Amino acid sequence: MSITIADLDVFSSSQQLSAGPVTVSVQVEGRRMKLSVSSPGSGGSSYWDRCSVDRCVGEAVNGGMCLNHLSRQDIHTYVDQILASYPRGALRVTGVSIDDTLKEALLSSQLFRSMPVAPHIQVMAAVLETDLDLSEKNFGSHLGLHGVVFDGALRLTNCGFLQGLNLTHCYQRAGGAGIDVSHARIAGDVRLDGSRSSQQPLNFLHTRFDSSVSAQGLTSGLNLSNATIGHELAIRNSAPQFLIFPEGTVGGGLMLDNSTFSFIDAKNLRASGASQIGPVTAGNRFDLTGARFEQRLSLRVTTDRLSLDDSHFYNGGVLRSEGAGQVSIRGLRTEGPLVIQGSFDGKTSLQSLENTDAGELTLADLDLTGCVFEHAHRLDALRLEATNQLALYKGRRRIHDEELLKAKADRHSALKIAALYRALRQSYEIQGNEPGAADFYYGEMEMRRLGTDRTSAEGFLIRLYWVVSGYGLRASRPLGFLVALWVAAAILFEKLGLQAHHGGWLRAAVDAAQSAYPSTQTIPYATTVGTITSLFLRVAAPALAALAIIGLRSRVKR
Repeated sequence: MSITIADLDVFSSSQQLSAGPVTVSVQVEGRRMKLSVSSPGSGGSSYWDRCSVDRCVGEAVNGGMCLNHLSRQDIHTYVDQILASYPRGALRVTGVSIDDTLKEALLSSQLFRSMPVAPHIQVMAAVLETDLDLSEKNFGSHLGLHGVVFDGALRLTNCGFLQGLNLTHCYQRAGGAGIDVSHARIAGDVRLDGSRSSQQPLNFLHTRFDSSVSAQGLTSGLNLSNATIGHELAIRNSAPQFLIFPEGTVGGGLMLDNSTFSFIDAKNLRASGASQIGPVTAGNRFDLTGARFEQRLSLRVTTDRLSLDDSHFYNGGVLRSEGAGQVSIRGLRTEGPLVIQGSFDGKTSLQSLENTDAGELTLADLDLTGCVFEHAHRLDALRLEATNQLALYKGRRRIHDEELLKAKADRHSALKIAALYRALRQSYEIQGNEPGAADFYYGEMEMRRLGTDRTSAEGFLIRLYWVVSGYGLRASRPLGFLVALWVAAAILFEKLGLQAHHGGWLRAAVDAAQSAYPSTQTIPYATTVGTITSLFLRVAAPALAALAIIGLRSRVKR
């Protein structure tokens, strides 16, 4: 069964990607056929002379007829001619329907019985109507499939490709079993431009690529599980269904520029040469759990969840997760300065620093209201930018660990959280952010108050410090106590503190105020009660004034 002019719609397609349209079409130009393809960043046209049979669009290869109209013997003769002209000749399977008849004729020819399969093979604008199994064959020259429509499966498992492989602008229709190039070894470049599928991904499981893998305008899913790529993986201006690359290795760049995936699974990836990823959109998740990056990395991704758990960055980098998503970094390690940045609106949340090495870590533009800091390493060296969001509680910022204390309500847990606050305070003090450190100091003292026995001397002093001055951070409290002390002293002076002929409220108020200054002389007409009150004022008033000044200073010093 051949393909006629009336069947050309099977090759026509148009998809609109964010980077631009991807189109494929086959047109008749007199006795010639034209295959036109375009996608963001790539495109072009291919031509062939069509079959002499009326309205057939297959390429004329022998006696003016296409492979669909040649007999089995004529096909073998055609293949023998190609073999005789090697390395100049190439097998072209163009504009035809690859049904069981044509498949058997080609596979029984000398071409596919030789090892390796020597000539270049080009399949273009063809329809694969049946399953084609070429497993365990070695291809000595390039294998290219361009504009091919798949109704059946193509199996290239355990194959060797001494040169490259192209699967460009191929279409796997619904119900097709897909393209499987798993457990293969490919020496040359692999191109996947414009390939699309309604269901099945392109499968390259456990495949070794000695060179690079690239794609422009790709919309098919891509499964590279346990694959090894010697040079770079470059997917640009594409919208694949997904990218699956767990346990994979890439020796060069990992470029996913201006592409949109429903998700990316790259758990335990080993990337020795990747220095920049993105901008890329990864739908509901971008999973880099256990990944290893040897170069300083710049990552920019928009996703609902970015997982960096147990990942290792040997030279640090800048990782930016945009959008209202979550970032998970449990167990992350970095040996160089690493910045993790959320969206500028602060809607990107970080959930936990558990078992994370925070010594070289900087967090910026992140929602930390639900972040747990417990069990983080080198927390005192963590750099928290002022653009992060922390929960507000009674006018101060507090960490989520303190909120979780309500469920535990024990002294030991309170003291552990005090240590977290102390480490964060030290981090802010190193940065010179005194007001920010003040909030963490208040949290540290609160946890010490809750974690200390109130009947002990330390517990009493901490509680007195809290009541009188809010741990030296609430200027209003010592000022209030100072005013109350002055009023109480004035009343005491009026009633009991001054000799009878020196009484009166105004005189008592003035004497109480003067007694608050240590440099002033004692009141000569004071009674014993007045003298004791004056001495107490000389000690208590300056102390309260000093606490008020310290409270104000902690809020304004930078």
